[in-house]
Formats: sequence, C-alpha cells, structure tokens
Amino acid sequence: MRIVGPAGPRHTELLVAAGFAVVVGGCLLATAIFSPGETTGRIAVLAVVLTVFAARTADPLAALATAVMGWLVATGFLVNHEGELRLAGWPDLLRLGVLVAAVMAGTLWGRIRIARRAAAARVIEIAPDDSLLPAAAMILDATLPDAMLSGERRSRTASRSPVPARVRRPV
Repeated sequence: MRIVGPAGPRHTELLVAAGFAVVVGGCLLATAIFSPGETTGRIAVLAVVLTVFAARTADPLAALATAVMGWLVATGFLVNHEGELRLAGWPDLLRLGVLVAAVMAGTLWGRIRIARRAAAARVIEIAPDDSLLPAAAMILDATLPDAMLSGERRSRTASRSPVPARVRRPV
C-alpha cells in the first residue's frame, strides 16, 4: 500500500526536502532564542515551527518524515550540542512523540482548512441558483442604508434580472 499526500507523490517528495530545510531553520531559531541548557524550550520552538509547516502542506507523509528528521537533528544538535546522536531512552522517545503529535495536529489543521475552503467554493457555486437568494437580497436591501444602495438599484433595474447584481455570479 502506497501512501500519497493530497498533492501527489512528486509533491510529497519535494515537501520532504522542504521539510528538511524547515527543520534546520527551526533548530537555528530555537538556538537563537534559548540557551544550550533549555532543551524543553528549544523542542517547543521546533514543535511550533513543524506544526506550521505541517498545516501549510497538509501532507501527512511529508509531515511525519519532517518530524523524524526534526527529532534526529534536535537530538544531535539541540540536546547533545555536538552533532552526535546519543540516545538517552525515554526522554528521546518523549521528544519524538511531541514532534509527531505537533505535525499530526498541524496536518489535521491544514486538512480542515482545505476542506472548509472546498466546501465554501461549492456553496458559492450552488448559491446563485438558490430560490431563497432574491428574498435574502430583499432583506439585505431593507437593512442597508439607501446611500449604499443607490448605485446598485440603478444597475439592477437596468439588467432586469430577478437576482440582484451583487448576488449574481459574474460571467
């Protein structure tokens, strides 16, 4: 079974490469903000950076690969300070869990954002044919001041359409 992200297999490969750059940038940012002894703060900064990356890409495979790369780089450079991968047991697994949870939350956030945008596009496409739109436009006309509607009323009477000009979809 092959797991492919929403953008397709080729885009996933590019996102993994971009994820590596994000990991390096996030580690540099964490190093700039926190001193060498503050491992928790450094991991928190990296987790936030990876969450934003995962939300923007919304690709679970690329996000998971980025989290593992982030864990390896963080273990080697943010925790051990010399680039050596020395594993210490539970603390390392906890850091891996934090980074994986961060990218999965970001991926979920990104997927929800994409689904909401797609649903809004479907509503916009369906809405001009809705029979309730003229009634909604009349209610809107009654609530808006006359000065705002003066130009729209002229264009509506000139077009002779039952749907007001600001509600109709441009052709």
